[in-house]
Amino acid sequence: MFESVVLAALALSAASAVDAAPKQRILVLPRPTASGISPQRVWYAPAGTNASWTEMPAEAITARRYDLGPGATCLYDVKLQYADGYMQVFDNVNVCAS
Repeated sequence: MFESVVLAALALSAASAVDAAPKQRILVLPRPTASGISPQRVWYAPAGTNASWTEMPAEAITARRYDLGPGATCLYDVKLQYADGYMQVFDNVNVCAS
């Protein structure tokens, strides 16, 4: 009985360690609209931390793809600004989803 409990605990610990492992995180921007409108500036922050926005480099906006590097945080808030000044905010964007 004791051995079964220990094995179950080890299996749970191993599963938790896998879940906590860094994941590759990629922020992919939407395609320009039919009229060619696309974001001019983009910021991102871990979900719920709007006070700490980080601006995405211009070349990444042009490529529509930005590698945030490996990490455990998958949910980000993303803010887009267009040439006319209009801003859009998307909450809880999963950057780990493929």
